[in-house]
Amino acid sequence: MAALQWLTRGHGYEITALDIWGVYHSTLKAAGHLRTPNDSKSHTKELVAQEPAGGFVRQVLGRELALA
Repeated sequence: MAALQWLTRGHGYEITALDIWGVYHSTLKAAGHLRTPNDSKSHTKELVAQEPAGGFVRQVLGRELALA
């Protein structure tokens, strides 16, 4: 979750869509082990929604999180 937070704030060097998907899937996998996948997906949606509309993370995950 921390990695997604930093990415939505514009940190990172030459980040690709594959990097973002990897972080997203790792977050959901960890949440599944903690039995909190719905909470994590909601928190991720809130986090990504805070990024400006043209933000790269939002472009990559927007459809998945229904942010369009």
